[in-house]
Amino acid sequence: TLSRLSAYLRGEGPPLVVAGPAGIGKTALIGAWLAECNPDFSGTPAVLHCAGATPGANQWVSMLRRVVRDLSDMVQVSQHFRDEAPNTLLLRFPGFLREVARSSRVLLIIDGADRIRGPSGHADWAWIPLELPPQVRVIATARP
Repeated sequence: TLSRLSAYLRGEGPPLVVAGPAGIGKTALIGAWLAECNPDFSGTPAVLHCAGATPGANQWVSMLRRVVRDLSDMVQVSQHFRDEAPNTLLLRFPGFLREVARSSRVLLIIDGADRIRGPSGHADWAWIPLELPPQVRVIATARP
């Protein structure tokens, strides 16, 4: 429900996954929440990434580069590693999130996270750091 999404944004914990079969309304739920609950996260840097929305959007390398670029622009932090090799990007992403989270709560919404692929072309969740800073909130939609 919308109130549970808002409570998650204000709280702590691991990434929240909104799961269900295709067409059940996961994306619509997130859209309704963003429209209705905007005051709950006013001023919170947020990046919405939709896997499959553009060519390459389902690759975690492209997604992380976009997240780094967008958050860097929002909170004025360094993005000098954005264009590095995939493994370097993956290794440096958690530190980048910690740096961004020093100044603000951060929201990442990944729509269609089950479609995110690694360099090998296979489904890959390696892009999610094992430990997220408490100020970083990740909401993902996925098919089971």
